Amino acid sequence: MAINSSVMGVGIAVGPLVGGFLSFINWRYVFVFNAPIALAGFVLSSRLLKEVKPVETGVRPDYVGSVTLSAFMTLIVLFLTVGPLEGWAHFTTVLFLLVSLVFLVLFLIMERRVRYPLINFSLFRNRRFTGSIISVLLNSITRFSAIFLLTIYFQGLWGG
Repeated sequence: MAINSSVMGVGIAVGPLVGGFLSFINWRYVFVFNAPIALAGFVLSSRLLKEVKPVETGVRPDYVGSVTLSAFMTLIVLFLTVGPLEGWAHFTTVLFLLVSLVFLVLFLIMERRVRYPLINFSLFRNRRFTGSIISVLLNSITRFSAIFLLTIYFQGLWGG
């Protein structure tokens, strides 16, 4: 988790600078710059990381958890997307919210019943783990809020 967070931090710090410089020259260069990095990451990860196969370890994928969590997240994003357009009390908006909550409840119920859950909620009994997750959540909210506001500022006020 620390490696993932540090890589994200470096990417968030360096990405807009490099992207802004490249888009100043020509916005298409952003894709030319990212393609070799993505290819190198793919090659390195395919050579260095070993795949753990569920058959070898006896762990079975949690398909029900994956489907219910994906349905919840998709519907909650639709709710947040349609809400400002149609109105928060519109039938479609309320339906997206209610059905997403049904899938969330189903996910929580099913995760307690499967042997190998997608999210092991017993981890949250560990105060250090829970504190680190809350810290990462607040860090991400702060970081992405700043990026969002800077994007609006530079595009709206500076006419970019």
